[in-house]
Amino acid sequence: MIYVIIRKMLLPIFRNKFNSINGIENIPQKGPYIIASNHIDFLDGFYVCFGFYMINKHLIYFLSKTKNYWWTKATLPIDPKNKLQSIETAVKYLKRGKTICNFIEGKRNYKKYLLRGKTGSVRMAIKAQIPIIPIGIKGPMEKTFMRSVKKMLTSNNQVTINIGEAITFKKYYGQDLNKKTFHKLTDEVMQKISPLCQKTYSF
Repeated sequence: MIYVIIRKMLLPIFRNKFNSINGIENIPQKGPYIIASNHIDFLDGFYVCFGFYMINKHLIYFLSKTKNYWWTKATLPIDPKNKLQSIETAVKYLKRGKTICNFIEGKRNYKKYLLRGKTGSVRMAIKAQIPIIPIGIKGPMEKTFMRSVKKMLTSNNQVTINIGEAITFKKYYGQDLNKKTFHKLTDEVMQKISPLCQKTYSF
């Protein structure tokens, strides 16, 4: 209920902040799928939430080490001491048809290049046997939550979301993969995200 109320209040504000959402045709009509995104600002999750809600009314779940999205009731906590268990929990959600967004760099990144991608998105996709949808977010970058909110409310800086074609790793389904392979496949995802957010990836 809290999510519904806040969504109705904030949707008009966030709708006006989008410069464009490109590649809508690449979004599956139904879940489950994983959104793998770069991460540039505290409000990225809100932009993804409202962007995909405007397109197809999909509720997005997030893997998060924080409680920033408590109001959505859509945060899946990551236990730093047991990340594999967090992946197992996420896979259960995916197998129920849920859509999960994962900021694949693992943290906000203000640099002009992408950080080395974390392997969680690929692990979840292969285990749940679902596609990954790469997206690139371009827009303002602030280093505190309050400054992000202030810029959203007072400035004309707008956000662009570019959505890439689905990535599937079907030939790896059911296989027992090693860490090297997971990193290789994650690098492939990052190479797809790179042009979408116009950041280089050098790994």
